[in-house]
Amino acid sequence: MQANENVGAALAYLVADGLRSLHAGTMVHIMLDTTLEIERKTLQIRLQNSHFDVHVTVPSDAVGVVIFAGDAASLESTAANVSVAEMLSESGFATVLADSGVEEELNFHTRELCAGVELQGSRVVAITDWARMQEELRGLPMAYFGAGAGAESALIAAGKRPEVIRAVVSCGAQLSRLGNSLRALAAPVLFVTGGEDMDFVVNEMSRLRLLPASTVREWQVIGRRTDPLEEPEMAESVAVAARSWFEGHLGTAR
Repeated sequence: MQANENVGAALAYLVADGLRSLHAGTMVHIMLDTTLEIERKTLQIRLQNSHFDVHVTVPSDAVGVVIFAGDAASLESTAANVSVAEMLSESGFATVLADSGVEEELNFHTRELCAGVELQGSRVVAITDWARMQEELRGLPMAYFGAGAGAESALIAAGKRPEVIRAVVSCGAQLSRLGNSLRALAAPVLFVTGGEDMDFVVNEMSRLRLLPASTVREWQVIGRRTDPLEEPEMAESVAVAARSWFEGHLGTAR
């Protein structure tokens, strides 16, 4: 009975709010996991003239929100993001997964985004601003998780919302693509990469000198590939590292 009341209340809120951020004809699906007390819903929203599927999970007494910056060019990272989000939600973090790279912008021959990381970063910012307006997320400390190109987008977005983002986990970012964007980072950042190419790792670590001196940073090597989430067996290790980082900077579930 309680589950039905919660679902009804969630639907009532969406109707009362006027679905301001949704376009006409949007389907809204709400599921409630009564065992873990985690509310789950999928929305389609319109931001910056593009449509995004947004998957939101909200545990009871959530301690923070982790927004996932998607890498539409990596199917492996996308699937692994879901696994990481599941572990984080079970640890008391609300999660927001959005398709920040829309399908029509993918070149399926090269599997590269035609849009640059700056555009993707601006979309992560737009999703962040949307999330801050949602009643169930309002007031919670926020963080980013990004893998591959999504990691670069997350770092750019964090620099544009320093007053909002409290922590970032960057998995497999190529910092050479970010230029001076690193100079704007204020949130503590955990950089995760594989150890197969240590010359690459050393070169990337040298770029951390661009971070402000006050920015907390840590580097962890997990797995072999530059983006460890491209190795499915590494997803749990990455999730554990991310959970520890977010607990240290956002808080822990009671």
